[in-house]
Amino acid sequence: ESTYGTIIHEVAELLYKNLRGNAEEVVVTTEILEHLKNDSTQIYSLIIKSINKHYNKLGENNDTPLIGEAKVLSEIMLYFIQLMLEQEKQFAPFAFIDGESKQFGQWKITDDLTINFKYIIDRIDRLNISSPGNEYLRFVDYKTGSDKAKSKTIEELFNSAKEDRAKAILQLFAYCNAYAEFTGYKGAIQPYLYLFKTINTEHLPALKIDKNTIFDYREYNDEFMTHFRHVLVEMFDKNVPFKQAENSHACKYCKFTSICGRTLEK
Repeated sequence: ESTYGTIIHEVAELLYKNLRGNAEEVVVTTEILEHLKNDSTQIYSLIIKSINKHYNKLGENNDTPLIGEAKVLSEIMLYFIQLMLEQEKQFAPFAFIDGESKQFGQWKITDDLTINFKYIIDRIDRLNISSPGNEYLRFVDYKTGSDKAKSKTIEELFNSAKEDRAKAILQLFAYCNAYAEFTGYKGAIQPYLYLFKTINTEHLPALKIDKNTIFDYREYNDEFMTHFRHVLVEMFDKNVPFKQAENSHACKYCKFTSICGRTLEK
């Protein structure tokens, strides 16, 4: 995760957690979103402290005024956070439940394979609260890089030779499954990406497989888990050696290139 992405995550998390306070959840209306968006002083204060923590390395809760490049960065972030709040009116009213929700547990993949799995859900909301009985959870993942919100097929998510496959969708499907496994939750969960790079032009579109909007991960989950289990079983099979990725593009930010001996083009 880039420093820019880390700061965006933290500001969005704290903005909603401050709104929720000590309650289990808080209902967010269009009026509340408008108020949050216009409260640039609160947003900017969170941005300053987060930049001083992660970018200027000044520690926690440091509100030293920003200068130079950090000041420019803060103005860009303020713009995008306010844009996010404006775009979120399309989902209101919704209930914010948690941000940076850490989950950990044992996940039974097959009869012969159980893994330890730890993950962090950037944000958990409950949507459609105006229609009791038709509510559903939404798992939001904030992305500041060049991620994709659609894929032609589920199978394509697992095609490691494809440079621009929608890895973030695969990640969210895994989180939905793990959450259901660890909590016993059997209701609908909508995986959702907030793509900050395109939020100004494409707003906040729902994820799609082919041209079909994903309302509940379970609509595609049998096929997803078939591929997911295959990958994990092979990964933990002692008779299948680890090998270099066929496409070196996948190695660009890998921390293990020195171990596998991959030589990357500069």
